[in-house]
Amino acid sequence: MTAAAIPLIGLVLVILFSSPKSPTSNIPDAKWEEVKEWQGIEVEFPTLDEEKDYQSIHTFITKNYKTIPTEDAKNISTYLVKYGKEHHVDPKFTAALMSRESGFNRKAVSASGAKGLGQIKDFNYQSLNIKDPYDIQENASGTTVYIKDMLTRWKNKATKTGLALASYFKGFGAVKKSNGNLDNETKHYVQDILNTYQTLCAASQNDPPK
Repeated sequence: MTAAAIPLIGLVLVILFSSPKSPTSNIPDAKWEEVKEWQGIEVEFPTLDEEKDYQSIHTFITKNYKTIPTEDAKNISTYLVKYGKEHHVDPKFTAALMSRESGFNRKAVSASGAKGLGQIKDFNYQSLNIKDPYDIQENASGTTVYIKDMLTRWKNKATKTGLALASYFKGFGAVKKSNGNLDNETKHYVQDILNTYQTLCAASQNDPPK
């Protein structure tokens, strides 16, 4: 080895060991400056007032989705509160998600084949213990469990709620791979649900904690 080659090797080593680390699920907050309204919204907590949550969800459905049968509105509200309490997810948050996904139509089917209130796809049925995606109780349970899973996968409390919704829409892997650079369709999806959530919280006089 010549003396001239030694400085070159040293330069290569410096470049290699100073390369940035691969992105993880903890996407830096700086990546989300354009959507600051996503930050600090906490939805993982026990139901604070079951009756108030039930009433706010039920009223929201019957007022804004008049084609939904009365019995369906009652059952959706009941099971969202039930499973929200079990999994420590604010049921109003899951209701806002369902509002965007299906408009509370338990028989809804998307172009991609997603079914029911939470628009769950066939390959998720087994892990979510769903046999009939059009069954209100099963779909309410499955949707709550699935969004809870997405919330658990993101660790940064400041952004995890928005990222969980983006993951519900695009898939966790796709959102992680994007490293915070989400497309406009996904951003609008997330913001629409968070706006509805704020409406539901205001209706129950229970603002989402910061």
